[in-house]
Amino acid sequence: MSDERQAFAQRLADAMRAKGYEAKPGVLLVLFNTHYPGRSIGFSSASKWLRGLTLPEQDKLQVLAELFGMEPQVLR
Repeated sequence: MSDERQAFAQRLADAMRAKGYEAKPGVLLVLFNTHYPGRSIGFSSASKWLRGLTLPEQDKLQVLAELFGMEPQVLR
């Protein structure tokens, strides 16, 4: 697992907690899908982001950053 992905996962979890959400895939999936205009993500994608296994594509990263009130480059 890369340090970059692990660091992203930690920042994402911290951002979720800072906004009062549990850092759980089910919570992230609902939040994300209600704000993303494209095709919904599944539980697996949300889980992989939070476990540091994958990074979201740029359009998804933008939505995540907006959700948690931060700049995309800071979250990434």
